[in-house]
Amino acid sequence: MLTAYRRHRGKCKFADDRASRKCRCALWADGTIEGKPYRRSLKTRSFERAQQLIREIEDGRKPEVPVITLERAAETFSDDLQAQSREST
Repeated sequence: MLTAYRRHRGKCKFADDRASRKCRCALWADGTIEGKPYRRSLKTRSFERAQQLIREIEDGRKPEVPVITLERAAETFSDDLQAQSREST
């Protein structure tokens, strides 16, 4: 069984409370899966999304991670520059 907890940044005023919902520090999962320890980042700051990811992990499904190719990243960057009326060099 996995539980979500916050890993606070150094200057977070809620650093003493791992279950705090008042800050926006990163959420991690901690527990066991099939008898093996599991502690990994959920790469989210939303408790709702964290619970969804934990259910997927416990069901044996891998969470969907968007694949971003270098070409797509360059295209997105170029589009963003054009939207800001700048030119890429």
